Amino acid sequence: MDRLYSRRSIVRRGVALAGGLGGLTALVAPGWAKKRRHHHHHRHHPKFLNVWRLDPNWGPCPKGHPSTDCSACHACHVHAKNKRFATRKAADKGRAHPHCKCIVKRGGKISWSAYVKLFGRPGNLKRTSIDLRNANDLKTFRAGRP
Repeated sequence: MDRLYSRRSIVRRGVALAGGLGGLTALVAPGWAKKRRHHHHHRHHPKFLNVWRLDPNWGPCPKGHPSTDCSACHACHVHAKNKRFATRKAADKGRAHPHCKCIVKRGGKISWSAYVKLFGRPGNLKRTSIDLRNANDLKTFRAGRP
């Protein structure tokens, strides 16, 4: 009786172990299986993404005539000309100076690959702004334009 019981418990343990290993395999498998499957799908991201900028020339000057360079300071104009931002929020936070009254506007679209190269993946950005005075940023930005 003892021998039968111990053999049964060994078999039972073996089945439990095999089941446990099977369970581990099931946990591990979906990760790489999904990755492999993923390559066959069409891209899940948009072809182009918006970049954002600040616009100093959006309203009338204090003197009342239509907007010209008097609507914002020199710093704002230089900033607006050269800076592009990954998100609307980044543009709002990336102003040239406190009390800046520039409005946040779309700064055009660039390709997914150019966006990722410049900023990182949406939701996991490496940086939130670029400066078009930087030759590499400018080259990538221009190459990504539609």
